[in-house]
Amino acid sequence: MKTAQLLRLIVLVGMLVLGHSAFATPVRCSAGFQDNTCLTPIAATPKVAPTCPSSAGYTTATPAKWIGSGYTAPACTYTPPPTCSTAAGWLTVVGASWNGSSWSAPECSYTAPPVCPGGYNETSAPSWNGSSWVGLGCQPIAPVCPAGFTCDGNGTPYALMLGYCAEVSQTTILHVVHYTDSCTPSMAGAVRVNQAGTIENGNGTLNYWKTPSSFSTTSTQTYRNTPGPAGSLVQTVNIDLGQILYNPDDTGTDPTSQYEGAAGGGSAEGWVFACPSTHPTINFATVSAYGTTNPTLIQCQ
Repeated sequence: MKTAQLLRLIVLVGMLVLGHSAFATPVRCSAGFQDNTCLTPIAATPKVAPTCPSSAGYTTATPAKWIGSGYTAPACTYTPPPTCSTAAGWLTVVGASWNGSSWSAPECSYTAPPVCPGGYNETSAPSWNGSSWVGLGCQPIAPVCPAGFTCDGNGTPYALMLGYCAEVSQTTILHVVHYTDSCTPSMAGAVRVNQAGTIENGNGTLNYWKTPSSFSTTSTQTYRNTPGPAGSLVQTVNIDLGQILYNPDDTGTDPTSQYEGAAGGGSAEGWVFACPSTHPTINFATVSAYGTTNPTLIQCQ
């Protein structure tokens, strides 16, 4: 009896144990009951390292680095393109270009602001409109005639005639021609005459100014030394038969007796002019053009 009861007790206990175990055993790989065989496999694409922008001007100072769980950000440097000056007068002909690591230099051009030409004053300054200069205003400078002189439209003064000495008569004595010279302080009322003479000057006549009423017997040296107005210089010019000879520089010689290169001889004319110190010399071209026709047009230069 006791044995049978013991066996039943053992069976009952075993059934209870087995039933409890069957009921309490957790599902494998459930929460809290996992091992390394329960991990779900991971399937993902590799991470790509970040890079600096590929646009012009960017370079990589420090590339991205893998730190086990991801990449660090790269260190990037940006260099702006060089440009031409933006100051007035500058233009960009060819802009800078990027070769992948650096910029080429731009091609620039510069245009200086325009200025008024000589003889003009600036009335308005030029301005830069971004591509060209505009707005320069110029006005001719009004010529200023030296005090005491008259000038042409360009402000060039006419010489003041202080004296004129020339032949007023010639006499042949024993086949020798004798000349009489006189001087005049003004050509007012004077006329040009032709007188047949023994000395040929191209047309067989001797040309000279003849105004006996205005001519004096004052020596030619006196007129040679005639003082000019204040601020002027006295010039003496000699003409032989209407052609320029030279401008004597020695004040001790009679200007009417000095002529050179006269073929077959001739009669010299001596002019004494005053020129302003700003235009101190006689313009010989005007002497040649007007000396025997209108001495008032002889100019200084």
